[in-house]
Amino acid sequence: KRLNFANLLRLSIFKGIILCVCLNVFSCNVYTQESDSLRINLDVKNMSIIDVMRLLAEQGKVNIVASRNVQGRVSAKLQDVSVKQALGAILDANNFTYKEEDGIIKVFTRQDIIQKEQTAVLVSKIFQLKNIKAAEIRQILNSLKSPRGKVEIDAVSNQAVLTDSHKKVDEISEVIYTFDCPIKTQIYNLNYADASEINAKLVNLIPKQEGEVFVDKRTNSIVVRATEATIDKANQLINNWDKHCEQVLIEAKILEVSLDNTKGLGINWEYQSSAKSNAINVSSVLPASIVTGGIFKIGTLTEDEYAVTIQALETSTNTNVLSSPRISVMDNTEANILVGSAEPYVSIYLDKETNTQTEETKFINVGVKLKVTPQISGDGYVRLKIHPEVSSARRVSEVNNALAIDTTQADTTVLVKDGKTIVLAGLIKDTYSDIVAKVPVLGDVPILGIFFRNMVKTKIKKEIIVFITPHILNDKRIEDDLDRRSQAVKDALQAAAMQWDKYREQ
Repeated sequence: KRLNFANLLRLSIFKGIILCVCLNVFSCNVYTQESDSLRINLDVKNMSIIDVMRLLAEQGKVNIVASRNVQGRVSAKLQDVSVKQALGAILDANNFTYKEEDGIIKVFTRQDIIQKEQTAVLVSKIFQLKNIKAAEIRQILNSLKSPRGKVEIDAVSNQAVLTDSHKKVDEISEVIYTFDCPIKTQIYNLNYADASEINAKLVNLIPKQEGEVFVDKRTNSIVVRATEATIDKANQLINNWDKHCEQVLIEAKILEVSLDNTKGLGINWEYQSSAKSNAINVSSVLPASIVTGGIFKIGTLTEDEYAVTIQALETSTNTNVLSSPRISVMDNTEANILVGSAEPYVSIYLDKETNTQTEETKFINVGVKLKVTPQISGDGYVRLKIHPEVSSARRVSEVNNALAIDTTQADTTVLVKDGKTIVLAGLIKDTYSDIVAKVPVLGDVPILGIFFRNMVKTKIKKEIIVFITPHILNDKRIEDDLDRRSQAVKDALQAAAMQWDKYREQ
């Protein structure tokens, strides 16, 4: 037993000698990637910090070297952390720190760091700045130097003199070279994108300290003045946005159908097996996809169905073509169509300080409004975001003849094949007209005729029907369309010239 105790005592003394070496080294093979990804659990209570670091070195397969001043005992319970996270937490809690050099983690007390900085040899280095003023980086250099370091600026020669430890000088040198990069100026003449929109994106990409961006709206160009690395970022952004965007030709036809008492609820778009004398049988040419119910009725028509439907409406009803606009719009851009008028109204502003009123006449658009936003799909289809609106103005005598707007509107999104037609129906509006009712002959007698005639206000229901046909415009289609329009203009001019010649001969 005495022998065993003596052996144990010798072993403990030997172990203590090893642990108290000036520099304690725990090493193993270095696998940085493995140690970063390895997750460990650590549960120690009142254990020597040297033993804890040995345990971390063995589990994480890292090299750890500790200063002779690193001493103490540690209690910790950590779960699912990396080796460096565990090491950092333990050292920080005990006022120690570490740094990694060449794959070796070196642990010091904070006093060790201060003493090392105080005893480090100071060196000086002169920086001849070429692309930035020395005074502009004075504040940055002062914030990076050590307490023993010194920064001197010579504005005349545009030089910065840095005095510090060799390591600090190397670190600050990299910062100075980053700021003192050559400045380039790049001009971008945009072909398709809007300069103002690109400028808003570049402002977020290029901070003021990294460069400048200028916009020339007159020429739709952008000037970027920055370092080469920043210019590369601008190139990538502008090249991605300044591309040829596809266009969509929106061909619309807006019809107004007057409804009599038999059609007070509008046109019957549902399928009818036989036409009645007081019904409009256009449903026989429509596909079964027409949706009925609610305020609006929406469906699609082929080119032939569209032509037959228009013909049926024009021949079977009191139909008025309000407008047949054709408008080209870029992909994902809103197109606006208005068939109506601008109604005036008076706004009154009260100045509380002078207690005076100011009147201002403003205008509001009323009538048939159509907003269409096309989005081209890659399979020959176009997604249309449609906002139809029918509004009418009336005066309210009970409120000082104020202007009231009656509006019916909706929002819908449909998917239609290129060249097919979308039909929107069920847009009912009421119009009022004054009709003179009079006794024949007597109602036309001057002065006395007013006793034999009467003014009657009649309400007329009208249904607005909108047909929308999107055409995806490629280069060939645009060229063909221009040729067709050019030929139409030539034919019209030739016809006018022939009529003029006939008129002169007569």
